[in-house]
Amino acid sequence: MSDFGSEIVVISSTCGFVMPVRASVNELSESESEMQQATNQVSRRRPAPVQKRHLKSKEPVQRLADMRWKQSGAVAFPSCATVRNVSRYSTLLTPYRVPLLKAKALNLKVVHTSSSSCSKRQRQTPKSGVFRGSRVFRSWSTIRCFSATVRSSPDPSNRGMADLANRIRWSEAYAKACQTANVQPGVYLTLPAAEWFSGLPENWTSLEGQVCKERFSKMFPDIHSKEGKLGCVSLFSGCGALELGLSRFIWATDYVECNPFAAKVLERRMQEGLLRVGKVHPDVSTFKVPKNTQACGVGGGFPCQGISCGGNQNGLADPRTGLLKKVFDIFDDLPLSRRQFIYLENVKSILSKQEDMKKVMYFLTKACHDRRLKLSWASVSLENVGLPAQRRRTFFFAVADGLKLFQDLPLQPLNKFSQEPFNPLNSLPLHAWLTSKKPTQDDQERLKMLGNVVVPQCAQLAGSILHHVIMCPEK
Repeated sequence: MSDFGSEIVVISSTCGFVMPVRASVNELSESESEMQQATNQVSRRRPAPVQKRHLKSKEPVQRLADMRWKQSGAVAFPSCATVRNVSRYSTLLTPYRVPLLKAKALNLKVVHTSSSSCSKRQRQTPKSGVFRGSRVFRSWSTIRCFSATVRSSPDPSNRGMADLANRIRWSEAYAKACQTANVQPGVYLTLPAAEWFSGLPENWTSLEGQVCKERFSKMFPDIHSKEGKLGCVSLFSGCGALELGLSRFIWATDYVECNPFAAKVLERRMQEGLLRVGKVHPDVSTFKVPKNTQACGVGGGFPCQGISCGGNQNGLADPRTGLLKKVFDIFDDLPLSRRQFIYLENVKSILSKQEDMKKVMYFLTKACHDRRLKLSWASVSLENVGLPAQRRRTFFFAVADGLKLFQDLPLQPLNKFSQEPFNPLNSLPLHAWLTSKKPTQDDQERLKMLGNVVVPQCAQLAGSILHHVIMCPEK
């Protein structure tokens, strides 16, 4: 049995609060009575025991005991979880709260009546029903990677009204803005609006346009500094938005991105001096850590197709989401003295109670434990950074045991993110959010990229939360 102790911190945000749950991993004796005494510290009832006859020897991940959930106000958090056959340790949970403010509700009124100009195909009733009448939404929707979601429909369905383009097109506020500006309502989401919603400077995803360096330096003042930060290998880099958000803590030594268009965007931004110069590698499955690397960690937003509600939710069985295992392989390729941290990002569904999601979290916590890393995670929404929109992402930091990362960096007040306007330097009038011009092929690639992008402000807030956890673990 191992005498190594680990620590897991679970942080989820609901109703304006972030709920961190500290989980101290303690060695247990063989006696069942001692295990009962340990679990009773946080729960009066023990979790249902795992029946060995239901376990498959080739699937040790199924040995994770079912996690029971209890309600604390409006916040749900695990009351007790027992992991078996991994050095026989048990997870004991002690919750504490970090208050976070949320953006003010939008109260957006959307109105749509029957359109007589629709074709027969458009008049076919969708499964979710045709949207009629009016409805008030508390927030904007968000961009997704499907091309249909950035085009408004003349006769939207109830499901389609969740798409950002439809919600803008049929809102009373947009109609009033177009009337005031004396312009015709548009159909397609404009790229400046998409980049603003993604928390990026204008033209960040463009191969031809230039980013305003003055605005960029105000948005990300720490991007070129190395003081107090650690080098890392950026995996699944996309357009580099995650590294922008975490620029207070890390700097990229290498980039790995399989999408040719996104790789060109990275190179273009490096040519402009906006990203740190590094080689862009095409495939994470064949990537090898360069000799004499300055990286002390690896990370990125690994593929969500096996986790997202819009995907198959097969977890690690999906070969794209299964690339999470490659992250740890690349971490193991770093020189032993430089293996200090891992950072990851994915959708909120990774924390759900669905069985395949439990297997993903089991693999993640076990992989960090085996490498003597302390794991923390934070779930952050766009509402927490000033934009009334429902887009929640989960960020993970795994830190070498006994190492306080970023100890030379000052702690930031967490609520400054929600008190400041969202992406104010790149805002544009409401009537300019939609256009009647059909997107070109490059425009479609940019919109698809922005549908998968990590909003840097959310990453920055999550990094600041986890910075508090790493620096002040006892508070």
